[in-house]
Amino acid sequence: MAAGPSGRPPARSGGSGRADDWLGGHLGVSSRTVRHWEQGKYPIPDGVRLEIEDLERRTGEFVSGVVEKLMDMPDPGVLTYRDASDYHTAHPDVPSRPPGTAPSSPASHRKFPG
Repeated sequence: MAAGPSGRPPARSGGSGRADDWLGGHLGVSSRTVRHWEQGKYPIPDGVRLEIEDLERRTGEFVSGVVEKLMDMPDPGVLTYRDASDYHTAHPDVPSRPPGTAPSSPASHRKFPG
């Protein structure tokens, strides 16, 4: 959600709201607040901007690492899912999280005004 020339995040083409829900949960705010930031209705707090920049950086590093590993494969391919629910529907035998671990809650230590 890097700011574009107007100081707002770039516009997205239509969507189901899943990204807003995920991002809101990650940041500890509602999906409505995320939409308000995207629409320029409210300014994006500095802490949120920094968190989004960090998320973009980590995502880029992860994707680069995957691409690097794929380059060494004879017939590379990547299968993606819209969310964890879709993944677990396709792979019901795989546990949601490793046994004996607590669910992660990134929002539990990040609260941004919004």
